[in-house]
Amino acid sequence: MQLSLQTKSQVVATLTAAVQGAAAAGGFTISMNPGSAMLAFGNACAGVYLWLQWLATQVLSAARLATCSGSDCDSFCADFGFIRIAGTPATGEVTFARYSAAQQAVIQVGSTIKTTDGTQSFVLIADTTQPAYSASAYAYVIPAGVVSITATVQNSVVGAAGNIIAGALGLVTSNIPYVDTVTNAAAFTDGLNAESDTAFKFRFGLFLTSLAKATPIALQSAVLGVAQSLTCAVLSGVQAVGGGFAPGYGVIAVDDGSGATPGAVLAAVAAAATGPSMLALGALCAVVQAPVVSADVALTITCATPVQKAAAVPLVTAAITAYIAALPVATVAAPAPLPYSALIKIAYGASANVTNVSSVTLNGATTDIGGAPGTVVRANTVTVS
Repeated sequence: MQLSLQTKSQVVATLTAAVQGAAAAGGFTISMNPGSAMLAFGNACAGVYLWLQWLATQVLSAARLATCSGSDCDSFCADFGFIRIAGTPATGEVTFARYSAAQQAVIQVGSTIKTTDGTQSFVLIADTTQPAYSASAYAYVIPAGVVSITATVQNSVVGAAGNIIAGALGLVTSNIPYVDTVTNAAAFTDGLNAESDTAFKFRFGLFLTSLAKATPIALQSAVLGVAQSLTCAVLSGVQAVGGGFAPGYGVIAVDDGSGATPGAVLAAVAAAATGPSMLALGALCAVVQAPVVSADVALTITCATPVQKAAAVPLVTAAITAYIAALPVATVAAPAPLPYSALIKIAYGASANVTNVSSVTLNGATTDIGGAPGTVVRANTVTVS
């Protein structure tokens, strides 16, 4: 429905014309000049009109998923049992160190540290994969004679705003005897905001069209609902990616952007997409990491000065790496190869200082790679000289 909206000036003009028209029919006039009582009355009525008009637009936008946003999207889809994927806090490894190693130090889970500017706070979490973590003590232990250990921390807030650069951490804000410093050698990049409205609405469309279950769209909807950043290809009639025809079988090839999706994520996808409520009787389906087509990129850039080139090289490297990491798992309908020509375009776009791009090779050649259904292209090396 298209509302016929009016500005305040239009409302006042319409009211003025109606009042003066009615007055003229009665043989008298009513002043609507600036400062008159009737003009003030008309402006007051126009203000109320605009408020009611605003309410009408708000109701209309909230009544349709296509036009609503934020919490209105959540409440709309919640009526169907459909939930937005939550954000995740940034996590990563830090190094606790001290100047004197004479005493044993115990760093309790829950201890806090901050970035050197004090804007980001991180909490120490239990991580059984860290050698210094003691499950019995529920803490990280630095034995006597040891100068430093590695531990795992998590941002106290959820979202991409919690991602930090290498070396950003430096303040120990909890009382930790015999520990003097803390730092992070690598950047934290896994913090994610809650699913965007655009992605949420896209998944809801898949959800509605897949309610019959056991269809490729239903399986895709189930996979995308497990976690953000997942892409997949649902291959019907095969037992393996690239395999021959096998009636009754199917494969779901999944990737989370890394080329090495964690086993826990693959297990969650399998639970969501291959359970008895999803697959038809007699159908079998496997969930696998999408086979990776490795990309070795090499190119040379030219800049006006050596200083400009030194600044441009990391920008070009990061841009190409990010582009490849964003490529989805290839499907029959959307092959998603890595175009050779795209590398040149990305290099020019990464920095205004790049004046020429030459000697570009992709896996030692000058042709596109990837695109086979169920496979995904991921960067192995990106060399910019």
